[in-house]
Amino acid sequence: MRRILGLILLVAGIGLLATAWSQYSWRQDVVDAGTTVQGHVVDVDSSTDSDGDTTYSPTYAYTYEGQDYTHSSSVSSSSQPTMGATETLYVNEDDPSQAFADTFADRWFAPFMFGLFGAIAAMAGAVLLLAGTAARRRRVGDSPLAPPLPPPTSTASTAAEAGPGIGSTTTVGMSGPFVRGNRTKDKRGPFL
Repeated sequence: MRRILGLILLVAGIGLLATAWSQYSWRQDVVDAGTTVQGHVVDVDSSTDSDGDTTYSPTYAYTYEGQDYTHSSSVSSSSQPTMGATETLYVNEDDPSQAFADTFADRWFAPFMFGLFGAIAAMAGAVLLLAGTAARRRRVGDSPLAPPLPPPTSTASTAAEAGPGIGSTTTVGMSGPFVRGNRTKDKRGPFL
């Protein structure tokens, strides 16, 4: 169970890290293209949490190549934006309806959060996966910390002790938990 949960977290973490990289790359490509416009705050959404703290998220109106667009910020802050205030927006030339404000929060919040949660999930998944593998090794006995297996026992007839020769027979018997036909049942699994 630990290994399955570890694998799920590892895959989810890698997915979140890939999303963080995608968000960062997209924003950086838009910034590198250098297409900026002036946006004006035309609306402010506010929300109040259970502690009574209010956060504000602005909506900007802007014009790109004669076409009017709006952009609602996905980031909220505790400072209330002023209606009509001007902010520089980076615009995606391929899809001008996609834009983001030239602020630290709008530019870095999404990549940072996806990256943070992705790294945490990937590390937790790797730890659980390795812990599950180590626990399995201890159960099976492959671990270097496991006690050594008892040596196989052998018996030889007195005639064979003198060495092989004409008419002599050698009988070798082996015992132990891994000898075929001599398996022992364990509480943790069917047969070791």
